[in-house]
Amino acid sequence: MTLDEIAIKYITDKSSNGHSYCQYYDMIFSPIRDHRINLLEIGIDKGASLLMWAEYFCNGNIHGIDIRGDYDYLTENKRIHTHIVDQSNKGELIVFAEQYPNYFDIIVDDGSHMSSDMMLTFETLFPYLKSGGYYIVEDLLCDYDTRWNKGVSVIERIKQMVSEVNMSGKIPNDHICANKKEAVKKYDADFFSKNIEWTFNACGTTIIKKI
Repeated sequence: MTLDEIAIKYITDKSSNGHSYCQYYDMIFSPIRDHRINLLEIGIDKGASLLMWAEYFCNGNIHGIDIRGDYDYLTENKRIHTHIVDQSNKGELIVFAEQYPNYFDIIVDDGSHMSSDMMLTFETLFPYLKSGGYYIVEDLLCDYDTRWNKGVSVIERIKQMVSEVNMSGKIPNDHICANKKEAVKKYDADFFSKNIEWTFNACGTTIIKKI
């Protein structure tokens, strides 16, 4: 089954019956589908997405965090693990991340959809993501709605990443790329721009590949 078919089976809005994110995820993750990956999803709700990921990554360990913890029915699957963490609380995110340094291959933010929470969670958890891993931020259209955007725009941060990738991202033969070396000399790259290889953007979702 494709990821979209599995998503439809579990009635998650990631499917083509909802936001249609799975077509992109399947395209990128199908080569590692059988690997022993470790995946974290922020935001559990009823657990449909965790069940979807567990079936798709049949050898993977699937973790979910949420502000509530009544998910015993999900952990009947021994590869699904749930944790009580508030993504708006940097301290709680760090305490959790310190338990899993360089562990997760994929992190998916499908949590509060608050732009400030998305930014805080990315800035806190991305450094703990495994090298070569993928960080996904979903439901980006919420950023255009004042109910979720309180003045901190995750969309603008993603636009900034596009520039950062061009300045610091890995490319072959950068010596022939016009003014690349001179531009980089003037560019004060931070941790994030030095560690982002590429970004993939589609309606409502972005995937960030860590170097």
